[in-house]
Amino acid sequence: MSSILIWPRHERVRVAQAVFSLNAVLGILTIGGAALYAAAFTSENAWTAFFVTLVPFLVLWALFCYGAYKGLTSANTILKFVLWSYIAWNVFTFPAGTIIAGVTFWLWWDIHKRRDTVAQ
Repeated sequence: MSSILIWPRHERVRVAQAVFSLNAVLGILTIGGAALYAAAFTSENAWTAFFVTLVPFLVLWALFCYGAYKGLTSANTILKFVLWSYIAWNVFTFPAGTIIAGVTFWLWWDIHKRRDTVAQ
């Protein structure tokens, strides 16, 4: 059973890229929906309200996902904080996020377990 969970490095990188990309896309779609909702309640130009809402949050979400991805392997305390914030965000606020957080935690655990094994 444990041999199923031990994958070569290139496979773990692919899994991490797929998980973080999926989460970024789902988050962007969610942000887009919120931006449409905000635009519907404006008395001004709806397209302006849509893009004013969408663009900053889209950039922040993309940076958050990228920072969490980098936090998987980084020793930087800030990136570790971003990673664990990302995991907590997915568990508590994002509907499909529990699975994403579980896979992210598994990747982090596997990477650090291998790093400790190599160090010995």
